[in-house]
Amino acid sequence: MLDLDRVLLRLSDFGLLISLNKCAFGASKGHFLGYLVSKDCIQPLPEKVKVPLDFSLPKFVEQLCRVLAMIKFYHKFLKDAAKVKSCLNNLTKRKSKSDKTPLFWTENEETAFKKVKKKIADVSLLAHPLPKQNYLLL
Repeated sequence: MLDLDRVLLRLSDFGLLISLNKCAFGASKGHFLGYLVSKDCIQPLPEKVKVPLDFSLPKFVEQLCRVLAMIKFYHKFLKDAAKVKSCLNNLTKRKSKSDKTPLFWTENEETAFKKVKKKIADVSLLAHPLPKQNYLLL
């Protein structure tokens, strides 16, 4: 408890106020900025990754931009997200995010859209790095 008192006092010193009724002390996991964070890993909220399964093929640039924003938010959990997303980005080139221009889909783009929906639905979790482990950066 002494450490908690010190943290709260330090936050107060910098003018940061905490609503104690919104705090969860001693919790093993919690929601934070659209993620479920635990001592073992970080993963997207399950209810958020189920939404893309219901997406139909976007008909307008504006709708596709929303899908691309979701991919961008979860990209760190999606293997090869950039490859799949690049095909979809081509549909939005030289257009604004609020553009109501109809989209004309090729077979490649439809396949990419289906792949990315599946990737979001099958999203994996990210484990926290182990401090004393060796890592290879490529």
